[in-house]
Amino acid sequence: MMRKPLMYLVLVAWPLACRAAPPPEATVEVPVAPIASVTFGPWTNAFRLQNPSLEVVVVPEIGRVLHLACRKSGTSLLRADPSWTRPGPDKATAPWANYGGIWLWPTTQAQWEKLAGTNWPPPEALADAPWTGSAWRAEDDSQYCLMTREFAEPLNIKVSRLVKLDPTNQLVSIRQRLERTAPSEMPVSIWTLTQLAQPDQIILPVDDDTRLEAGFKSLLFDPPDDAALTRCPGALVYDTKKAGEHKLGTDSRRGWIAARKGDILLIQRLAGEEDPEVPPSEACIVEMYSNPDLGYAEIQTLSAEINLHPGEALHQNVVIECLEMEAGLAPCDRVERLRARLGEAITP
Repeated sequence: MMRKPLMYLVLVAWPLACRAAPPPEATVEVPVAPIASVTFGPWTNAFRLQNPSLEVVVVPEIGRVLHLACRKSGTSLLRADPSWTRPGPDKATAPWANYGGIWLWPTTQAQWEKLAGTNWPPPEALADAPWTGSAWRAEDDSQYCLMTREFAEPLNIKVSRLVKLDPTNQLVSIRQRLERTAPSEMPVSIWTLTQLAQPDQIILPVDDDTRLEAGFKSLLFDPPDDAALTRCPGALVYDTKKAGEHKLGTDSRRGWIAARKGDILLIQRLAGEEDPEVPPSEACIVEMYSNPDLGYAEIQTLSAEINLHPGEALHQNVVIECLEMEAGLAPCDRVERLRARLGEAITP
């Protein structure tokens, strides 16, 4: 009997981080036509990038990808927050609105206490502020959207996110760069977060040589019950339906994390040469947050944490791909298929 295919969403980023003098802006195909802005929620300056397989909506004003859907289903895989009914938070009470989507923080959460004396909510230095953005179509029919924003004292960095949609395949890439613009003692990191409607499971990689006693670290809240965890070769499967609010991380140098909702698997992956720099503050390269009461979860990846000198930069690429594969797999069978897809050698 033919089995129904399972749809994957793969996010690939490389390298883990590069520290160097800032390279020139990303080389792109020659622009041939601007892409007109559209209205999306309360925003009038959004850009819709689409090919026969994939549709992406980028909102430069808040520096995020807020919609990503395989054209076959038309349903976005990213969380849509009720705060979309208003264009921004009340600055007097909340400097940041949790819109969801795919975004980045330029520091680890461990640094927030230095900025604001607490690790939640996001400090004023990181609060929502307008990004600038433009979009265009290249001569090879690729579509681009570039977003930039400067963070003032004490960070002193310029951040850019270049989104590119492949002309035919289910591929979208995001090139991210943090450049130090003036002296600062504040270390930076590329912390990429993808927020989606509550998934059924989250899969974290666990290396054989992990330094974490349980294979993972509880970053906030109590550890989950054993009933919520399935241990598989090279990975840990967290069942969101059997757990409450948790934030977990692992120190896996393989640098990927995945979330499953129904027959869709979303994979966020860092790849490339091993980074010689120091790891993030919490020593976790991949992290997850899940809160069924709020109805969403996040999968997260972090670069090295570095105190850049003026003129130096961190940069990464993230590639998103929609694939299809059969459904109905047991947790460890799914892990095995996932690891095979990522090209990992699996020993019996």
